[in-house]
Amino acid sequence: MNNNTPRQKILIVSAIPHGLRLDKEVREIGEAIRRSVKRDLYDIKVRNALRTQDIRRALAEEKPQIVHFCGHGKEDGSLVLEDEMGNFKPVVIEALARLFKLHADCIKCLVINACHSEKTAEAIVTHIEYVIGMNQEITDKAAILFSQGFYDALGYEIENKENIFLRAFEEGKLAIHLDGTCEQNIPVFKNKSDLVKKLAKSSEEIGDSIDFFARRFAKAFPGIRGIKLFNSSSESQQRIATLLATPIIFNNYCPIWWWRGFQNMHIDYFESLDDDTFLLGKTDEIRINRIAAFNSGIDYQCFVYVEAKAMQATGLYSYRTREFITDTQQKMGFCREEFGIYDNQHLITRYEYDDGYCIINNKLTDMERNKTKLRVRYLTPYNFIIAPHDSPINNYNFDVTFEKIMNEMLQGRSSIETLTEAILKLPRNKKIS
Repeated sequence: MNNNTPRQKILIVSAIPHGLRLDKEVREIGEAIRRSVKRDLYDIKVRNALRTQDIRRALAEEKPQIVHFCGHGKEDGSLVLEDEMGNFKPVVIEALARLFKLHADCIKCLVINACHSEKTAEAIVTHIEYVIGMNQEITDKAAILFSQGFYDALGYEIENKENIFLRAFEEGKLAIHLDGTCEQNIPVFKNKSDLVKKLAKSSEEIGDSIDFFARRFAKAFPGIRGIKLFNSSSESQQRIATLLATPIIFNNYCPIWWWRGFQNMHIDYFESLDDDTFLLGKTDEIRINRIAAFNSGIDYQCFVYVEAKAMQATGLYSYRTREFITDTQQKMGFCREEFGIYDNQHLITRYEYDDGYCIINNKLTDMERNKTKLRVRYLTPYNFIIAPHDSPINNYNFDVTFEKIMNEMLQGRSSIETLTEAILKLPRNKKIS
């Protein structure tokens, strides 16, 4: 073995939701590394019972090359940690992607050994070279078997030309298959290089996101140059529906995104609920107030500003008083609530949605997952921008200024003209190559 080979740190982070044998999984990973031929190349660090802020600190302090998360995942892709009060708290995909983006310089591989984590893996692999997730629910036994096989293989002596992480992934799947549990196709392997190639292929088929958005913008807002305000809710709704008409997703690539400072996400779904309300990304209910379309005459300087009205609270949360909403609005710029809809008629809390059980007509109900939908509702005015993925707005250095302007617009202390002026100063983004 080459003594000059740099050591790599494996950071195992675990949450402790009920019913998962995470302690056993952590032990098995350690044993797999310790009995391997290349055991001297790896340092193992373990952080247990992680709270929402602990994982951020753990990555910053340890600076690992390999991260293994074992815990619980929800169907929407969020991972379950604990908050400061010891309550289970789902951490959304966007926040997880931002977290790992900050550590892309050191992390080579991330294993998310949690149910329904494929969506999270897809978001994070835009920053980390190799990410492994699960495309559906996986049993504790299969999850542990995968970990055993993966870390056994990580310690093998293999040909240099072979991808060690892909080999370890296949070994993990094989460990499940040999046991006969029929869950070997649940783990999925994501590769950043493959994603770049797929995006390039999508760009060849539809044009890049700038070109695609410019064509859609011209169809939804023909003849507009400069700023055009639309104060009619129904007309604004029709224009947005044209802009986001199907198809808006190509080979898992979404050329159109919504942006709001640190809150950014691709748009893969749009549905009109009524004349002035639509569903964005299958979760966010937007009751539209007005929009503003901007076109400088240059293809990459087009965007649509969307301003939403406050919606009525569901009444599911007794602490969502007017004082609470006002206080949250002052701190964040807006206030929202998350809830679920079961069987298209029963409103349930986010906690009931996460647990999979609720009380209906005074009876405990085991909810069928395919009949349960997650929703987000804004209890104060809210605003965001719709623009292409490669827009100058997609600029980390602009996020603080962007969010500040957006909040000030809701407070009547800034304007669409101020926002437009700031965006026009941003440099053009380089296209993916």
